[in-house]
Amino acid sequence: MAFFSSVPVVDVHRENFKSLWPSLILAIKSCSFVAMDAELSGLGNRKNLLTRSMEDRYQSLAGVAKTRSVLSLGISCFKVRSQPAGDQSALETKDAGLPFLAQTFNITTLCSEDYTVEPGSLKFLVDHGFDFNKQYASGVPYHRGQDKEETESEDTQTLRTLFSELIRSSKPVVFHNGLVDLVFLYQNFYAELPASFSQFISDLCEIFPGGIFDSKYLAEFEARMQASYLEYAFRRSQRTNARLASRGQQHVAVEFCKYQEDASFVGFHHCGLPSSFTDQGGAAREGAKQTAELCGIYAAHGHCKNGIRCPKSHDPDAIQDADERREQRQRRKRKRRRKRHDDSNDEGFPNAKKEKEDDDDDDDGDEDGSCHGDTERDENADAAEDLKEEESSVQAEDTTSKPVNGESSENKSSLTRQEEASPQKLPKQTGGHRAGYDAFMTGFIMATLASTTMGQHSGPSQPAKTEGGQEFVEAFRLTEFRNRLFLSAKAVPLLIAKSKFAKTSQNHRQKMKRLGMTAS
Repeated sequence: MAFFSSVPVVDVHRENFKSLWPSLILAIKSCSFVAMDAELSGLGNRKNLLTRSMEDRYQSLAGVAKTRSVLSLGISCFKVRSQPAGDQSALETKDAGLPFLAQTFNITTLCSEDYTVEPGSLKFLVDHGFDFNKQYASGVPYHRGQDKEETESEDTQTLRTLFSELIRSSKPVVFHNGLVDLVFLYQNFYAELPASFSQFISDLCEIFPGGIFDSKYLAEFEARMQASYLEYAFRRSQRTNARLASRGQQHVAVEFCKYQEDASFVGFHHCGLPSSFTDQGGAAREGAKQTAELCGIYAAHGHCKNGIRCPKSHDPDAIQDADERREQRQRRKRKRRRKRHDDSNDEGFPNAKKEKEDDDDDDDGDEDGSCHGDTERDENADAAEDLKEEESSVQAEDTTSKPVNGESSENKSSLTRQEEASPQKLPKQTGGHRAGYDAFMTGFIMATLASTTMGQHSGPSQPAKTEGGQEFVEAFRLTEFRNRLFLSAKAVPLLIAKSKFAKTSQNHRQKMKRLGMTAS
């Protein structure tokens, strides 16, 4: 389905962890790639995560990971579903949809060791519906650092074992602004972190041979979106995908497992596009104006110090509409410039005065109040934006990866007209599935990239086999995007590549030996 209204998220906790274990393992082993997200108990001093030296940045982040914990872990498994051989139904109906089966899990976790919880983190999580009573009562227990062999041998179904199964699968993994998540996952579910940044990078190359992808890098460097926080990148990808589907072009068609309506372990997150968008087949509403003032800070950076109490609109579709109107004006502006340039060349003289007046009119015409300002920003402005984003985030990379106008409800699949007409009201998020839903949004961005690259090279044809990690990356021509992580306050991404001058860590080699895998 190119137009989906809600996403089912399986709630995993201590009481049902073992019963859902086969589903988790099957989803990981049979998928094309795995998207992940983690809710954290804090990040320490955010400024230390923006230092110029990557070694200093890593040392600060490693110190935080050793004293904080993972509160919930989101896993979303995306599997390409190819058309059966000889099936011409897709061609007959001119359906260019690339089908992905998405299975999403939200695992509530509980570290069995002492850990630090920051007040800001507590406030943010409570405001967005995180249930600490549930976490302490039924969180799946785990311990940090090295394996404890006396306990690991007794229970083969643990979070650390689940992470080991993910490593054994060699699937591509996808994160959003993934450096923080990778450091925390290593420390909490794999082994004690290496002493140096170069060893950490070398270990990652062997832990995830299928490749590491970063949806924030894709949004910032490849798609060149006006903003790259998770909710914005997801909504832009969702709207673009819906437009492609309406035109019969290559797009992603997401399928979900069918769960019983009374299944207590499944929650649904609303993320349907508004009727104002779907009724017009995704056509840009050129003359439309938003009914409420947009929060400029939120629209540009994905966070707001007032949070859910902000009186201005955080509506994702209103933000997207404002950006699209701005882009339309800029396209018209460029078109007029080209036309005037061609006309002036034909007539033999430039019409500079007229061009200046028209440009001023275009600049004055930005009435959206929305927020991004000029699309071309200098490096200092970008660094300041990243710093604000990190400082506001008491979780991981993005603090606002929520369906801002959605409610977690099994019986509700779409917003009412009244809610759509009132974007200035930002309802309090309910339910504790944020990590799972964030993982789905991350995976969906990756799926749309795969569909786009496939369409650019070979049209809406289906790849032969994509269950293996390397096969999927090569089939969809994603090699150039692999092992590149977004770095805040940096103009270039972090390249995950093993250096000839850096060895892997001893803890990693020992872990790989226990897993029966080869380590260099």
